[in-house]
Amino acid sequence: MPKYQYSVIVGLLLSDGSLFYAASHTKSARLSFEQSYGHIGYLLYVFSILSHYCSVHPYHRFRSRSKSDDKQHHSVCLTSRGLSCFSELYSIFYINKVKIIPENIYELLTPVALAYGIQGDGQPASNGLRLCTDSYSVQEVVKLMNVLILKYRLVCTLHMQGGKPRIYISAKSMSLLSSIVKAFMCESMLYKLRLGEKTYKLKDIKPKEQKRHYSIISNKESTSSLISLNPGGVKSSGGFSSVLRKVYIIGVRSISNENLYIKDLGSYLAGLFEGDGHISISKPGSKVQNLSLSITFHLKELPLAERLKDTIGFG
Repeated sequence: MPKYQYSVIVGLLLSDGSLFYAASHTKSARLSFEQSYGHIGYLLYVFSILSHYCSVHPYHRFRSRSKSDDKQHHSVCLTSRGLSCFSELYSIFYINKVKIIPENIYELLTPVALAYGIQGDGQPASNGLRLCTDSYSVQEVVKLMNVLILKYRLVCTLHMQGGKPRIYISAKSMSLLSSIVKAFMCESMLYKLRLGEKTYKLKDIKPKEQKRHYSIISNKESTSSLISLNPGGVKSSGGFSSVLRKVYIIGVRSISNENLYIKDLGSYLAGLFEGDGHISISKPGSKVQNLSLSITFHLKELPLAERLKDTIGFG
């Protein structure tokens, strides 16, 4: 696994990410990452980096937090394929199926990992930053805090809130912290460093503008579609019919985050092409020799295919 992606996953695991085995007999672990709708821009940003480890796009989830809670809570999730690299990380981050802060956290906590840990667990507080490390023991949190102090020279203190340990990074260190992690953060999460605005939520967008912000997927299992990435303008083919009967809203983005879908586009397309792409060449003897690069999508991924067509300008 490349060092950058490895550090991204370490940061996710320190915050909202988790590793699991789909069944007791499976040999490889999977990565799971979930965010509320308010942070969907961040989840899509993460997906753009880790998409080649995933076999499906992010999906919508809704559930009640408890049996007595009638209100449904909506979120967006991504889940990776089962891979040996995740099994290796599982052995580092889990003991008896409980997530821990590893002993070698000093080496693991790179600036990239710190940036993603902050994007997940960071919370602006008193002109500083609070890391909500509630799921860890006091000893583990002190271990993490010592790394922040010794490795990054940040002024930190341990706070107890509701009996749970949290790390507070002083306002005196915010400028230094920003210089360390800003380059690796999603634009919509810079507000945690007090450098930008919080990401938009669906309710913040006027009704007339909402349609253009929706990303939708069909729950109808049907035929696949073929989008040809041919600059010559090869027409798309496949079963584009009226099967999009029931859709789920899975995301909303602000217009200012347009570059979210363009960053690392080459790597993203390379991952798609490796999994579902093919190359076709016109028959020998033809007057014009055409080379076509094509990627096959399932019909429920039609919005993604259309988005890619609009982004690259042909298809």
